[in-house]
Amino acid sequence: MRQCPTCGADNDADARFCGVCGSQLPPAARSIEARQPTRASTSPPRPRASESRPATPVADAAGRGVAATLEPSTMRVEPGGAAKAHIRIVNLSRVVDEFRVEPLGDAAAWTQAEPASISLFPGATGTVTLEVRPPRSVQARAGTIALAIRVRSVADASKEVYQQALVNIGAFGALTAGLVPRTSAGKRSATHELTIENQGNSLVQVRISASDPDRKLDFSIATPTLALEAAQARTVPIVVHARQGLMRGAPVTSPFQVVVDAPGADRITADAAFAQQPSLPSWIG
Repeated sequence: MRQCPTCGADNDADARFCGVCGSQLPPAARSIEARQPTRASTSPPRPRASESRPATPVADAAGRGVAATLEPSTMRVEPGGAAKAHIRIVNLSRVVDEFRVEPLGDAAAWTQAEPASISLFPGATGTVTLEVRPPRSVQARAGTIALAIRVRSVADASKEVYQQALVNIGAFGALTAGLVPRTSAGKRSATHELTIENQGNSLVQVRISASDPDRKLDFSIATPTLALEAAQARTVPIVVHARQGLMRGAPVTSPFQVVVDAPGADRITADAAFAQQPSLPSWIG
């Protein structure tokens, strides 16, 4: 074998030019030099001309150029909280490549990849962290949704792979309620309207009740129980009725309170009053 002084590649003994770099090879060594004992080399062997092309380091039967695995495949997270997963990426191509990690699907707006892209040598493996942060609002509905992750080569968009995880979002309750008018008036009865809005992220069962401390009033609630979907609002009429009539004299004001209860939500109380008017006008003695 003859070694090229320029690139160090081994060539056949009768070669005049290097098969790797094309440089002219020096004349063959004399026979006396060939008989001299050779010293053991501590450096790694030089690549041969036939070995200059790298081999594929990892099997890529599908020809995608990249492989990925996502763990865990199922996550649970409360609205306003965070959950993490890790995607392991393997470069199956013959060249150094950069791969971008892109969340897709309903949870994409709440998912961040860190780092967003990763560069890998052929056969090398890298890990990207995914953090899912659903907001505490009606946009993050309670239940299970799919999170898809696409890993794509920056240099060649045809080299891509997909992974999927299930994200289970917890439920939270949040109600608002308003009662109008604050004070009603009538000889024996009057009507108030209670508007309730579900600002939570799941279906909620609402119960409405009313009472007055002096027990002078009766209440007729059109819908004492109702179901509200997330982001849904309903208006419920409440009729206030005085148990006893008022014939003459000054109006009598009776305070009362409306209570709204729902599982998982804070109790809401609304204070109001009914001003009972006398049946006879004031000028009648």
